[in-house]
Amino acid sequence: IDRIVEEFELEEFYQYLDKVFKIPFDLYVYSDLSVLNYVVEHKLNVNLIYDSKTMVTNLKVASLYQDLFNKFGLNSLVYPMISNELSINDLKNIFTYPSAFEVYGYHQIFYSRRLIFSSYTNYKKLTRLEDIKENLEDKLLHLKEEFREELYPIYQSKYGTFIYNSKKFCAFKELSEFGNVKIYKINGSFIPEDELIQVVSIYNRLLTNGYSSGLEEELLSLDENVTKGFLYKESFLLKEGQK
Repeated sequence: IDRIVEEFELEEFYQYLDKVFKIPFDLYVYSDLSVLNYVVEHKLNVNLIYDSKTMVTNLKVASLYQDLFNKFGLNSLVYPMISNELSINDLKNIFTYPSAFEVYGYHQIFYSRRLIFSSYTNYKKLTRLEDIKENLEDKLLHLKEEFREELYPIYQSKYGTFIYNSKKFCAFKELSEFGNVKIYKINGSFIPEDELIQVVSIYNRLLTNGYSSGLEEELLSLDENVTKGFLYKESFLLKEGQK
């Protein structure tokens, strides 16, 4: 459930949750707090992951969810998805709390409820674009900046527009340092099914047998368009003398 729910949609949305929570999924991933509110009010026994998507989660978010869990005496597990746009040292501090973490895949960097492609074609009234207007929805396209070679996946559905990083984030060897992560997520968006099955298999072997360089090489052989993101990057915004 990865979109913002407006006030006028709540009644219909809660009816939707009535049906969805009867399906015995292991976990439900959500980004709108109306889902948590519904679970608390109905005292449901369902396991949740709060994934704020484009907002950078931090230590206070992890602490807050632990406090909420204790305060409401929830029957379910509730873990926050910690942003993978943080340094490894920051993550280690945050992972003192039970958390979830996305370890592989294209990371969503932008979300808007606006249907950007449709708005553009409607505004311009260009016949050529009008002819393919329907094809722009639910179709993977790419953005390219003027002075960069990277291609950024962009996708419009009926719920809004989503933009992703140009490279797939990949944390692999680092998992051994993340002691209190309860859930690891592989984001399968835009990854071919046969490749995704191999990725899941490799991570499963990592978690079962431990790290090996050969295992990591096997992963990178599937697609070298990966990045460690900000794991080992120092922020240039830190003040002088601050670590």
